Amino acid sequence: MNIRKTCRIALLLIGFVASPALAEYVSEIEVRGNLNVPLRQVMNKISISPGDEFSSEAAGADIVSILELDSFEDVAISLEAAEGEGVKVVYTLQEKPILASIVFKGNSDVKSRALSRQLEFKAGSFYDSFLVRSGLRAIERYYRDEGYADVRVENYIDEAEAEGFTVTYFIEEGIKQEIEKIVILGILKERPRPIHRLLEIKEGSVFHQGKLEESLENILTHYRNKGYVGAELGHPLITFTPDRSGIHITIKIDEGEKYHIGKVTFTGNVEVPEDFLSSLAFSVEGEVYSDDIIESVIATVHEEYGSRGHIRMGADPSFSYNQESKTVDLNLRIEEGPKVYIRNIFLDGNTLTKDYVIRREIDIEEGEPFDLRKVRDSQSRIYRTGFFSNVRIDMLPAGAEDRTDLVFLLDEQKTGMASLGAGYSSEDKLLGTVRISQENFLGRGQQLSAMWEFGSRKQNYRIDFYEPWLRNTPTPFRFTLYNTMRQRYYGWDNLSASYRETRSGGRLSLGRHFTRNFTGQLRYSLENVRQHDVDTVIADKVPEDRNTTSSITPSLIFDTRDLPFDPSTGYILSISNQLAGGILGGDQSFSKLEGVATYFQPIVWKFVGVLNLNVGSIFTFGQTDRAPIYERFT
Repeated sequence: MNIRKTCRIALLLIGFVASPALAEYVSEIEVRGNLNVPLRQVMNKISISPGDEFSSEAAGADIVSILELDSFEDVAISLEAAEGEGVKVVYTLQEKPILASIVFKGNSDVKSRALSRQLEFKAGSFYDSFLVRSGLRAIERYYRDEGYADVRVENYIDEAEAEGFTVTYFIEEGIKQEIEKIVILGILKERPRPIHRLLEIKEGSVFHQGKLEESLENILTHYRNKGYVGAELGHPLITFTPDRSGIHITIKIDEGEKYHIGKVTFTGNVEVPEDFLSSLAFSVEGEVYSDDIIESVIATVHEEYGSRGHIRMGADPSFSYNQESKTVDLNLRIEEGPKVYIRNIFLDGNTLTKDYVIRREIDIEEGEPFDLRKVRDSQSRIYRTGFFSNVRIDMLPAGAEDRTDLVFLLDEQKTGMASLGAGYSSEDKLLGTVRISQENFLGRGQQLSAMWEFGSRKQNYRIDFYEPWLRNTPTPFRFTLYNTMRQRYYGWDNLSASYRETRSGGRLSLGRHFTRNFTGQLRYSLENVRQHDVDTVIADKVPEDRNTTSSITPSLIFDTRDLPFDPSTGYILSISNQLAGGILGGDQSFSKLEGVATYFQPIVWKFVGVLNLNVGSIFTFGQTDRAPIYERFT
């Protein structure tokens, strides 16, 4: 607020205090002078209401509130006689001028639209001299980032327009300058090529001061992580070609000597055992000095203390440099602070997902000491459900130094999907797909889906229901119904002869999560398989037949994938044994042992490499002499 406005408020308040009429009650409120600002917007800032006793403090607060709208140059309050009893409070406003237009002159290389995007105001808004000056600096920054280091910008305000003020920016762009040459001097002990790769600026690109500073920081960080604790970079020398179109940059490095990590000691530790800290120290002593190693030591100590409830601990490092042995000794002075307990656990942001669906993934209880590892693990488990695009952690004061409230901040995402697609494969040829699914059915964490695949060689109908926590216990339950008709080809050329295979049935599975990664499962399947429309040339090898298979399949699964539905890292191992026939009934009796290993690894950008290995064997028994063709490994 400017001085004139402040003085005006003070004088008004003095006048109100001195006036004997201030004891009157307010009968009416009137606002004058708001030509462009809606009356409702002004009234929302006025605290005085009809029927109130007039208060100079309330009047002063109203003036401040109205000025905060940033739409008025001045606000005055006066009292007038009202009809009947009481007084009328009149708010007289003087609006700021309207900014009618914004004009750019002299910009031949850069379009006016690009310059307008650098401003924090638009034509039609109220004039603000501060924003106009800020816009001038923003335009200069934009030009310099585009390579115009010599740009000059001035502004002029035309107040003569009847519609409002006009702001004109006069621009002298100058010559666009590119980096012609970059020279780094002083590289004696490291290979030059890796150093040059650290540069954010390149020869042939436009000069950018921010990127130059990032480059210097990258080089210094590189040297310190290679043991050169005394490495220094001089101020870069920047020169121009005679026509100022080209820039030469010279960077000078003083590498210094390479140091190793000497003795690592800890003081002030009581909660964390000495053995743990000694082991941590031993793992880094003798290594080439690196800022990254030191930061990892401090982070490990923080995590260990955080997992023991000391989330407010402090670790202050101090260094001793031995020039003779070229070593750096580290002492980490620890201030453990109090052990902090969790008072309440709050969930924020789950509008659809039920609280119990989230809380069953949280591995820490209210009243327990804060455990950083458990909290992070819980955060990961909530994210792995696939119901949230982001899961963040916050802590709120709980009224005592040794208490905190834990908050999981959740960004819910859409989990329902309806899709129509098409694909092509050498086996099924052109195949269309219609799929409807809900991965978080009614917010209960259940999955429900229906799929139809259709094509000349394949027809498939499938309904699937999955409950990851049956009766709110770590017991996954799945129920599936399906009917699949497929044209199969027999022979190495995959074209010589064919038959149709129709499989229909259902599966019922029940499992148990023993740990976060380790699951046991038992599945029962009842399936009817019919082979028909067999070409005569293969009738002796693939007879037309109909069989029913009743089986149970126990399996063990170890899963470390980051996201089950869209993994990018980790692996999944499974071993299963399908037992069919015997006391289970059906027409086929066999034992099918199978092991599957799948590994996921990021490659580049968003591409993920997948390595899959399947091994298996099948044995028949009872009246089944040979495994049916549809159960064999191919």
